[in-house]
Amino acid sequence: MPNRIRATLRRLAANRWLRLASVVVPLAVSVGLLSRVPRISLLPLLPAVAVWTLGKYVLCPVRWMLVSRNGRGLWWHLRTYAEGELLGLASPAHVGADLWRGSRLVGAGMEPFHSGGVIAVDRLIGAVALVLVGALVGVTLPARTAVPVFVVGLVAVALVLIVRRRRPAVGRAWPGWRAAAAGVGLSLAYQVTAVALLVGAVTATGHRAGPVEVATLYAASQLATLVPGLNGLSAREGALAAALVSTGASWSAALGAVALVAVVAWGPATVLGGSSLLARFVTRGRTSGHGGTSPRREEVSPCPEVRA
Repeated sequence: MPNRIRATLRRLAANRWLRLASVVVPLAVSVGLLSRVPRISLLPLLPAVAVWTLGKYVLCPVRWMLVSRNGRGLWWHLRTYAEGELLGLASPAHVGADLWRGSRLVGAGMEPFHSGGVIAVDRLIGAVALVLVGALVGVTLPARTAVPVFVVGLVAVALVLIVRRRRPAVGRAWPGWRAAAAGVGLSLAYQVTAVALLVGAVTATGHRAGPVEVATLYAASQLATLVPGLNGLSAREGALAAALVSTGASWSAALGAVALVAVVAWGPATVLGGSSLLARFVTRGRTSGHGGTSPRREEVSPCPEVRA
């Protein structure tokens, strides 16, 4: 049975029409929601997009570079991260981003289990920062929610310890406490830019909400990321829209703000990640066209681990 399930998933992933639908349907829904907003002002949105782009495509790749320690420079991580974001937007639960970055790490000479550990640690650091944001803005969980989250956390820690013992390559993915602390700081800075984007989107739809209020709603809505979904069409967007309505915003303004964030995310991803993927494709085409040998596996120079 598991083999049949894996085979079915592979066929679904290889279906070009399903891949196209995973992009077109959420975008169509977001555009439809935006068409119901009476008026959208771009003036408060543009600076928010600029700040968020800096956080997403500079701060996050720097954090990933601290975690990966694969010997590659900042430019390599900036390009790979941007490419992954474009693929992530077109895949459920943003999994395409993780798969692309993991494959690039393997191509750079890293063991597959080690690369998987790097991706997991990078995600974990981002989650820690999100929890800290929630704590800073006063988000508290009811007992019926906190207990399952605590149990899931214990199970996750146990699995990490077991895998770390059985697979030393995964254990090597831990960058050290100093680098982890720096990564949490970068993640906190990114969360600030994400809140700024949401504030800009809410303001652009004509509703007023304070940054602290929006940050609280944003942090609380992230719990819905446990339910997989597509960009612009997931439980997280629904939870965030409902939270915005609780602040006095109309449903059209709340849904419009969430849809605006989902649509805006495609701009930098297409420009930065798309141009990088296109350049990579053209470079490979030229290499193949000149009768060169198949691309070699990327060599990496040793990079000393950052330890406390």
